[in-house]
Amino acid sequence: MHKQNMLIKPTHMPNWVRYTLRLLGTMVALFLLLLLFARGLRRNVIDKSDVEPIDPVVAAEYETLRNPVLDFENAPDFWVDVDYSEGSDAPWWPKRESPMLADLVTEGKLPPVSERVGPEPVVYRGFAGIGQYGGDWWRLAEDIDSVRVAMQYELSGTQLVRHSPYGLPYRPHLAKKIEHNEDYSVWTVHLRHGVKWSDGVSFTAEDIVWRWENVDKNPDVGFIGGDLKVNGKPGEIEKVDTYTLRYIFPAPNPGWLETVAWAGGAASGPNPKHYMKQFHPTQGDQQLINSLCKAEMLTPKALFQRMNHPLNPQRPRLGPWLFRTHTSNGPWTAVRNPYYFAVDEAGNQLPYLDRIVFRQVSNELQSKAVIDGLTSLAPAPP
Repeated sequence: MHKQNMLIKPTHMPNWVRYTLRLLGTMVALFLLLLLFARGLRRNVIDKSDVEPIDPVVAAEYETLRNPVLDFENAPDFWVDVDYSEGSDAPWWPKRESPMLADLVTEGKLPPVSERVGPEPVVYRGFAGIGQYGGDWWRLAEDIDSVRVAMQYELSGTQLVRHSPYGLPYRPHLAKKIEHNEDYSVWTVHLRHGVKWSDGVSFTAEDIVWRWENVDKNPDVGFIGGDLKVNGKPGEIEKVDTYTLRYIFPAPNPGWLETVAWAGGAASGPNPKHYMKQFHPTQGDQQLINSLCKAEMLTPKALFQRMNHPLNPQRPRLGPWLFRTHTSNGPWTAVRNPYYFAVDEAGNQLPYLDRIVFRQVSNELQSKAVIDGLTSLAPAPP
């Protein structure tokens, strides 16, 4: 009989235990390596005695700027109240424009700036004072609809009245004055004289009334917006004269100015009658409509809506910017409206900038695009 081997054989460690121990060891080693690397990059502790003390006045000023509470007693305002009876003797009278527009006037391709702006412009005061003409504003947009929102609401809203920087009070825009009766059921709107569409055609009360009668009240073309309703019931718009309108509601409507001041207000906004009438399904040029509907495979209603779209480059505008590149992919460009009805206090027609250019960047990459410098305000040439 063989003797029994008295030596005890070692027990083999399971594979999963060995792998776990190796992983833990690797993680510990990596942690120690990162710790040493971080200690090497650590900044020296700043000696507070070497830091220049902050001026208490400057510190208090910055603290005030950081205060989120709105000071309505000293609310900022860009709008300037002027006396239009002063006429051409007034400092705000339209007398200067962008050099590129001035060249077109010299060449006889544009009328003088005072004729383009009109005798009753909106007068603005900028926080930085009188500006300088020229330069481009490079912005980002995820898609064409983002550009539409910017052009229709953020940059080019043209309502009867607009909000001031703190919301209230409302400031006259297309209207120079608005009055109401005792119970707020009738509002009388006085439009500015001399305002023109971007193609030089005069803007009048007819542009608002035509839209109301032939677009908003016609279900085959448009609809009645909320700013022309009270308690769910529609009001009415009457033309008093070339520059005066009367909005009549079936019940008191004290909040009407708020719905009008909102940039998305529907029936309060005008349509360029001279341009849109040719595409109206019943009033327009039927030969033109049929030809375009066939080419674009659209119904007459869809064609009318397309031609009235905020990004249609051919549609006349009242705002400061004119869209010039309606394509599916960017970049998209807007240029100044030579007939915009606003000036600064020195009589310089606005806007100062030459162009706005939208670069197409996905929403996920826009923060990186800003860091990379793809958005900028290119200064005007010296």
